[in-house]
Amino acid sequence: MRPSSRTQKFTEGGPEVPRKMPGPVMASYGKYIALQRANGFKSANPDFRISLHSSYITGHYLYLPAKFANRYLVKQPRHAILRVASKRTWSVNLRYTAARTTFQTGWFEFVQDNDLKEGGACIFMLTDNIQVVFDVVFFRAT
Repeated sequence: MRPSSRTQKFTEGGPEVPRKMPGPVMASYGKYIALQRANGFKSANPDFRISLHSSYITGHYLYLPAKFANRYLVKQPRHAILRVASKRTWSVNLRYTAARTTFQTGWFEFVQDNDLKEGGACIFMLTDNIQVVFDVVFFRAT
Protein backbone atom coordinates (compact mmCIF):
# COMPACT_ATOMS: atom_id res chain seq x y z
CA MET A 1 0.00 0.00 0.00
CA ARG A 2 1.33 3.38 -0.95
CA PRO A 3 1.54 6.09 1.81
CA SER A 4 -0.69 9.11 1.42
CA SER A 5 0.84 12.33 0.13
CA ARG A 6 0.33 13.83 3.56
CA THR A 7 2.56 11.14 5.11
CA GLN A 8 5.16 11.51 2.34
CA LYS A 9 5.44 15.26 2.90
CA PHE A 10 5.95 14.74 6.60
CA THR A 11 8.53 11.98 6.35
CA GLU A 12 10.39 13.23 3.32
CA GLY A 13 10.33 16.99 3.59
CA GLY A 14 10.33 17.77 7.31
CA PRO A 15 13.42 19.13 9.05
CA GLU A 16 15.43 16.63 11.01
CA VAL A 17 15.10 17.04 14.76
CA PRO A 18 18.47 16.68 16.49
CA ARG A 19 18.67 13.82 18.96
CA LYS A 20 20.69 15.91 21.39
CA MET A 21 20.08 19.59 22.06
CA PRO A 22 23.05 21.94 21.68
CA GLY A 23 24.89 23.04 24.86
CA PRO A 24 23.15 26.29 25.91
CA VAL A 25 19.69 24.99 25.04
CA MET A 26 20.33 21.75 26.91
CA ALA A 27 21.64 23.67 29.92
CA SER A 28 18.49 25.82 29.96
CA TYR A 29 16.32 22.73 29.69
CA GLY A 30 18.23 21.06 32.53
CA LYS A 31 17.73 24.14 34.69
CA TYR A 32 14.04 24.18 33.79
CA ILE A 33 13.63 20.53 34.83
CA ALA A 34 15.48 21.14 38.14
CA LEU A 35 13.22 24.12 38.91
CA GLN A 36 10.08 22.17 38.01
CA ARG A 37 11.08 19.33 40.31
CA ALA A 38 11.89 21.78 43.13
CA ASN A 39 8.57 23.59 42.67
CA GLY A 40 6.74 20.27 42.92
CA PHE A 41 8.38 19.44 46.25
CA LYS A 42 6.12 19.82 49.29
CA SER A 43 7.48 20.52 52.76
CA ALA A 44 5.69 20.50 56.10
CA ASN A 45 8.27 23.01 57.39
CA PRO A 46 8.89 26.63 56.43
CA ASP A 47 11.18 26.63 53.41
CA PHE A 48 12.75 28.69 50.68
CA ARG A 49 13.89 27.65 47.24
CA ILE A 50 16.97 28.84 45.41
CA SER A 51 18.01 28.50 41.79
CA LEU A 52 21.78 28.08 41.81
CA HIS A 53 23.32 30.98 39.89
CA SER A 54 27.03 31.11 39.14
CA SER A 55 27.64 33.64 41.94
CA TYR A 56 26.26 31.15 44.48
CA ILE A 57 28.60 28.44 43.17
CA THR A 58 31.83 30.42 42.81
CA GLY A 59 31.20 33.00 45.53
CA HIS A 60 31.29 32.50 49.23
CA TYR A 61 27.71 33.54 49.98
CA LEU A 62 24.04 32.83 49.36
CA TYR A 63 21.31 35.45 49.67
CA LEU A 64 18.28 34.26 51.59
CA PRO A 65 14.90 35.59 50.49
CA ALA A 66 14.11 38.67 52.60
CA LYS A 67 10.53 37.56 53.20
CA PHE A 68 11.72 34.25 54.69
CA ALA A 69 14.47 35.81 56.82
CA ASN A 70 12.18 38.54 58.18
CA ARG A 71 9.54 36.01 59.15
CA TYR A 72 11.58 33.08 60.49
CA LEU A 73 14.96 34.51 61.54
CA VAL A 74 13.59 37.31 63.70
CA LYS A 75 16.18 36.86 66.46
CA GLN A 76 18.95 37.14 63.85
CA PRO A 77 21.01 34.11 64.87
CA ARG A 78 24.70 34.21 63.93
CA HIS A 79 25.00 30.56 62.87
CA ALA A 80 22.91 27.97 61.07
CA ILE A 81 23.37 24.28 60.33
CA LEU A 82 22.81 22.85 56.87
CA ARG A 83 21.97 19.14 56.85
CA VAL A 84 21.60 16.84 53.84
CA ALA A 85 19.83 13.47 53.49
CA SER A 86 22.92 11.55 54.61
CA LYS A 87 22.69 13.51 57.91
CA ARG A 88 26.05 15.17 57.26
CA THR A 89 26.06 18.77 58.49
CA TRP A 90 27.83 22.05 57.77
CA SER A 91 27.92 25.14 59.92
CA VAL A 92 27.41 28.45 58.13
CA ASN A 93 27.57 31.99 59.43
CA LEU A 94 24.62 34.30 58.89
CA ARG A 95 25.17 37.96 58.11
CA TYR A 96 22.47 40.59 58.30
CA THR A 97 22.33 43.99 56.65
CA ALA A 98 19.39 46.36 56.37
CA ALA A 99 18.39 44.78 53.07
CA ARG A 100 19.74 41.22 53.09
CA THR A 101 20.49 38.08 55.01
CA THR A 102 23.25 35.84 53.70
CA PHE A 103 24.88 32.50 54.37
CA GLN A 104 28.59 33.28 54.40
CA THR A 105 31.47 31.41 56.04
CA GLY A 106 30.83 27.71 55.48
CA TRP A 107 28.65 28.15 52.38
CA PHE A 108 31.46 27.59 49.85
CA GLU A 109 32.54 24.39 51.62
CA PHE A 110 28.91 23.19 51.51
CA VAL A 111 28.77 23.89 47.75
CA GLN A 112 32.05 22.06 47.07
CA ASP A 113 31.34 19.08 49.31
CA ASN A 114 27.96 18.52 47.66
CA ASP A 115 29.21 19.16 44.12
CA LEU A 116 26.53 21.78 43.48
CA LYS A 117 26.44 23.17 39.95
CA GLU A 118 24.92 26.18 38.27
CA GLY A 119 21.39 25.54 37.04
CA GLY A 120 20.40 23.26 39.88
CA ALA A 121 17.95 24.14 42.61
CA CYS A 122 17.92 23.71 46.39
CA ILE A 123 15.18 23.72 48.96
CA PHE A 124 16.12 24.83 52.48
CA MET A 125 13.61 23.59 55.07
CA LEU A 126 13.82 25.14 58.53
CA THR A 127 13.42 22.07 60.75
CA ASP A 128 14.66 23.58 64.02
CA ASN A 129 14.16 27.29 64.59
CA ILE A 130 15.93 27.24 67.98
CA GLN A 131 19.27 25.83 66.77
CA VAL A 132 18.52 27.06 63.22
CA VAL A 133 18.83 23.80 61.31
CA PHE A 134 17.98 23.63 57.62
CA ASP A 135 17.44 20.30 55.89
CA VAL A 136 18.58 20.81 52.29
CA VAL A 137 17.28 18.96 49.24
CA PHE A 138 19.08 19.22 45.88
CA PHE A 139 17.56 19.11 42.41
CA ARG A 140 20.40 18.85 39.94
CA ALA A 141 20.22 20.17 36.40
CA THR A 142 20.24 17.27 33.96
